[in-house]
Amino acid sequence: MESNNIVTAIKKIVGLDNYEVGELVSEIVSDATPVINSILRHIKMKRLMERLSMLETTINEINNRINSEVNQETVNRVQNFAFPIFLQKLLEEDEDQKIKYLVNSIHTIINKQTLNESHLVLIFDILDELRCIEIEYLISLVEEKPFLENETISRNIVKFIEIKLERMGLIEMADSVKFTPAPKKETISMVYSDKTKITELGREFISFIR
Repeated sequence: MESNNIVTAIKKIVGLDNYEVGELVSEIVSDATPVINSILRHIKMKRLMERLSMLETTINEINNRINSEVNQETVNRVQNFAFPIFLQKLLEEDEDQKIKYLVNSIHTIINKQTLNESHLVLIFDILDELRCIEIEYLISLVEEKPFLENETISRNIVKFIEIKLERMGLIEMADSVKFTPAPKKETISMVYSDKTKITELGREFISFIR
């Protein structure tokens, strides 16, 4: 298959078939790496524009709050530091479900006058590292509610989540683990507050993004 045909096929698969081939391809040589990189950039920009459109009302609300904010230090922090990071995360984040936590973080930054940039970088670094299922795990610990209620999850996935969160300093695992057998083989259900506890850092993180 010729290079242009390959590019056209890929664009159709990812929904970019309205772009001209010339917009995506420049000096195609022996491999398709430059083409793939260009397509990936277009995918990210398309996703960013879709997310910005979805968040139009929220972004206008943030803008209004900044315009009415009397603390210039907070204004500068949001305009020059937090909001550019927010846009970058909108561009790069794989999970749409995590966008609400990014939005909540911006509101927290506006509401709290004492946050410094190092604190914000740490929070966003933690958010980058976590998947939604892991954030939901932490929330279940804060609320002392069952995790993924009415669902079952494999033992291996649970162990992976726990080890990862403990490594990040967000939970402390108990010495013994109690599993409640579920109907399906190799699955479990459990109340996480019975076996682990969330650390102060974990609570601070959840408070920030909620």
